Amino acid sequence: MKKIFYTLLIISLALIFSCDEVKNPLKPASNQCGDDTQPVPIRKILVEDFTGHTCPNCPPAAEQMAFLKQKYCDYIVPVALHVSVFATPNSTYPEDFRTAEGTEIDQYFGVSAAGLPHGLVNRMPYNENPIIVYAEWAAAIEALLLSPPEMYLTINTSFNPVDSLVSISVRTDILKNVPDNLSLSVYLTQDSIIAPQKDIRMNPVLIPNFVHQHVLRAVINGTWGEQITDAPSLFGNMIEKTYSIKIKPEWNVSHCEIVAFVFRSDSRDVIQAESKPIVSD
Repeated sequence: MKKIFYTLLIISLALIFSCDEVKNPLKPASNQCGDDTQPVPIRKILVEDFTGHTCPNCPPAAEQMAFLKQKYCDYIVPVALHVSVFATPNSTYPEDFRTAEGTEIDQYFGVSAAGLPHGLVNRMPYNENPIIVYAEWAAAIEALLLSPPEMYLTINTSFNPVDSLVSISVRTDILKNVPDNLSLSVYLTQDSIIAPQKDIRMNPVLIPNFVHQHVLRAVINGTWGEQITDAPSLFGNMIEKTYSIKIKPEWNVSHCEIVAFVFRSDSRDVIQAESKPIVSD
């Protein structure tokens, strides 16, 4: 019975998104962010900000990400990757937000080599270049926003405070045929981290109590995730993966989220993203 229910759900969603009726999914409704009159699921877009606490020009990019999150709400999934020499800890900036996987991703795409701050939007080219200056993130999002989703992601989490273990399940429902191998990446991010940040607009340039948001803390299933389908990925298929991760003492689990996204294994273009807090309010 449950299998029949999900099959009917997927068929219904596919029929909904085969039409051209969604004109402005961001129009406010009922004083809520987004439009609660529109059907779900929606296409969610991964926005990655490559940054560092000694990067003096990076705070405006963080402010732009906050603006975009307010504007686009659940339509974007933000991640901040602290990379390059600008993320190296020292006595004034003691926090170490670097991850080995974040460094590998940065080196693969060449983001910090192009200068910070820059970012990626679904890891896809915008104006023929995947490395996008923060002032153009909104335009890159708009170019992708109204495309109907090819899949639907569902994240479920449970946290055991005794052993600090988080159990995670990520379900992928394919909403249309995709002629590619697909891979899944799963991250843990943290918000509201108070730590020093350099800001060239300030005098002095040191902000001792900067609020760092969407910080990549851990990559749960490897730098490039794991392949979850062999081409083609067919309409109606469902894939569920489970993971676990132990929360470190320096992470505040109340401000942590699980981020998951599916991408084409060969091109690494992101198709769909999702995020969910580990613990609910």
